[in-house]
Amino acid sequence: MRNFSFLLIFVFAFFCCSSAKAIESWTGTNGKAASSQLGQADFSGDVRNRNAGPPEDNNLYTPKGVAINVHSGKVYLVDTDNHRVLRYLSTTALQSGASAEAVFGQANFTTATPAAGRLGLNSPAGAVVDFAGNLWVSDTGNNRVVVYLNADSQLSGSALSTLLGQPDEDTTTSGTANNKLNSPRGLAADIQGNIWVADQGNHRVLFFDHPRTVDNIADMVLGQSTFTGTGFGPSASNMYNPADVALSSDGTTLWVADQNNNRVLRFDRADQKMNGAAADGLLGQTTFNTGTAGTTQSTFNMPESLDINSNGRLFVADSQNRRVLHFRNAATKANGAPADGVLGKSTFTDSSAENASATTLSQPVGVACDGVGRLWVADMPNNRVMRFQANENSARIASVRRQIKRQKRALKVAKKKKRKPAIKRAKRKIRSLNRVLAALLRP
Repeated sequence: MRNFSFLLIFVFAFFCCSSAKAIESWTGTNGKAASSQLGQADFSGDVRNRNAGPPEDNNLYTPKGVAINVHSGKVYLVDTDNHRVLRYLSTTALQSGASAEAVFGQANFTTATPAAGRLGLNSPAGAVVDFAGNLWVSDTGNNRVVVYLNADSQLSGSALSTLLGQPDEDTTTSGTANNKLNSPRGLAADIQGNIWVADQGNHRVLFFDHPRTVDNIADMVLGQSTFTGTGFGPSASNMYNPADVALSSDGTTLWVADQNNNRVLRFDRADQKMNGAAADGLLGQTTFNTGTAGTTQSTFNMPESLDINSNGRLFVADSQNRRVLHFRNAATKANGAPADGVLGKSTFTDSSAENASATTLSQPVGVACDGVGRLWVADMPNNRVMRFQANENSARIASVRRQIKRQKRALKVAKKKKRKPAIKRAKRKIRSLNRVLAALLRP
């Protein structure tokens, strides 16, 4: 039954990715305006909790992460200094300044108490929703990763179901063993239920093989040669405060935001690597033994988050340059290759501070792709999360509609002549085209 469930999930993900691949276009979007934002009343707002008051269901305080359920479209925001994660309906999340429908880590929307145990969170900094709909949260201040099963349907204040990095719900100490964590940040999940954790304070990335159903012991480490190592620096096999991880749509290529080395590392066939394996490629630097910051089309200054969409376009939150860079077909890029586009700035050489607006970013520290041409960016100091939309394509919409009409005429003819194979073929094409059209028309 479990294998059948994963098959259904794979089929669903395939269709989602196929639709996204057909419609995505980020060409000519440098410096484009966001479509909407969450956390503030409008694009000019930047005050914590909107008015420096208490937390509510529509405000944020230094958000650091975004996670999307690709099945339902529900959006999860990691509201770090309110010590909580907020959940938004898929349609509500598209409306600027909207209210969340549920909260994790607090009993209600108006409290912001850091805590451990089964109900609390302490400065959470990352999250991911796996393909089974479970929400994984980096509970950074408690040096653990916690899991909320079937998160879409959980009520506010729900308890965690399991955890990584601690022996029990009340222990919060850091460590370097294969069952401990030190200030974990970014998370990634593959379709099999495996989890990757950017264990930032230990300068490493950990791989957990089916941690929800097998055990909470890490099975592999990158960035260190052993589970007890704590070294750091620029090399092909070391890291320095890795802040985030992301997986390609097939789950084989791992990307790491190696923050203090000012680079992004690529590991091909990552789940088959040995402990301490060398990276296969990098962006931000031309060689593995340098870690220089820069403000150009091919350099970073403290990259803190990344995500990759189904087309293979990699988005990197280049935090201290106040921008997000994106790389088309990132896995095929040469080491140190230039970015193909930028958000938050109109040029690749500007890193100046600007007032909050629909086109600016103050310090992006979290990014997430939702599979239908949208990018979500946690703009931490402005206490908001921005939504950017890939280019509209009216010509593509018109073309798809013409194809649907053509297939409907073919279906009509096939029915009249009672040609069953032709009927099936036309119906299949109509269904596929309708999925593409629905994704194109989605706001």
